[in-house]
Parts: sequence; C-alpha cells; structure tokens
Amino acid sequence: MSVGNRIRYLFGPVNREGLCKWRPFRGRPPELQGINLLNRDAVEHRAAVCGEIFEHNAVDIRDPAKNLQYRWIRVGDWKLIVPNRERVPDGTIELYNLKSDPQEVANLATKQPDRAASLQKMLDAAWPGK
Repeated sequence: MSVGNRIRYLFGPVNREGLCKWRPFRGRPPELQGINLLNRDAVEHRAAVCGEIFEHNAVDIRDPAKNLQYRWIRVGDWKLIVPNRERVPDGTIELYNLKSDPQEVANLATKQPDRAASLQKMLDAAWPGK
C-alpha cells in the first residue's frame, strides 16, 4: 500500500487470527480534539500543523511525554521532525521541503539550519515534549 493510501486509512481491529484489518476513515468523534489532516480546507487555514509519534507499547499512559518518540511540525511546504532524545537517543532532526520532496527523502536540516531552528522554536512553543 502506498504512503498516500496508508494515510487514508486507520488501523482497524485485530481479528481472531491476529491479523490486522484496515477500514476507511469515517471521521473524527466529536469528543476528540484536532482536525482531519486529509481535509485540505482545515489544514490550509492553519499557520502550522503539529503532531507527535508515540511508543506503540506505552511506557506510562498517565504521562504522554514518557511515551514520546518524535514531534513534528508542518508550515507551508516545510516539515520538521524532532526526535525525543530520551526515547530515540540516536535520532536526528529532519527537515523536508514537501513540495519538491513529497516522499521525504532529502533531509535538509544540515543544509538549512536556520530554517530548522525557526521551525523547532515554533514546535517547542506549541508543545516542548516535556
């Protein structure tokens, strides 16, 4: 399944054989915060969109920061991914121009350190991950 198709589906329940099923995204339950990232209108009206990647097996369900692996921010065509050093000690900061590199192949963080620092400042202001 392509990256684009994976985004369009949510991970479904596990059946008796332990195999995963996929199901189409059916919308956000009203009690959950946030926006549907597939809704271009909702995304385009935000200056930035931030998110996190957590451990699959939670370390501490009462403290989300203890489960945090990465934080990310997207501003315009740019996306920054920042590893949590406590959970991913060898991780590197990643910066991508999604317009010219939608597959996120060419990490530009070392070539554009000022842009990476600016985006990280915005990300830290949204949630420092602590």
